Amino acid sequence: MLIWDGKHGYEVVIVPTSIVYHLGSKTIKRIKSLVEFHAVKNSLLLRLTNFEWSFMIRSLAVLFFVSIIRKTLSFKIIKDPEIGSTLPSYKTILSGLKWILKNHKYVISKRQFINSNRVCSTDKLMKMNLITR
Repeated sequence: MLIWDGKHGYEVVIVPTSIVYHLGSKTIKRIKSLVEFHAVKNSLLLRLTNFEWSFMIRSLAVLFFVSIIRKTLSFKIIKDPEIGSTLPSYKTILSGLKWILKNHKYVISKRQFINSNRVCSTDKLMKMNLITR
């Protein structure tokens, strides 16, 4: 057992021998729309804050194009690990966009903070196979 004093005054206990039993998606089934909203919002937020401009724009364009085509035509164009077998509703997608627009100051400040501390370019991360197009 390892005890660590956190910088916020909390005490954290780590028990490496502990076992957690997960009853596959029991909670998610009850809150599916909320989970889908956060998945859409976080996918947009990740692209808007973590990528350099050119990659961000390409990534957003591909995300929207693939999502709209898949949703409209009800089929899979390319394998996208971020999107499960079902796509969120248009209402959920618009809710994610609305959150981004409503919180644009937060998005901009997060983007500025992340990019001011950037050590590796997006291209270098792609060459290291840590992100893909």
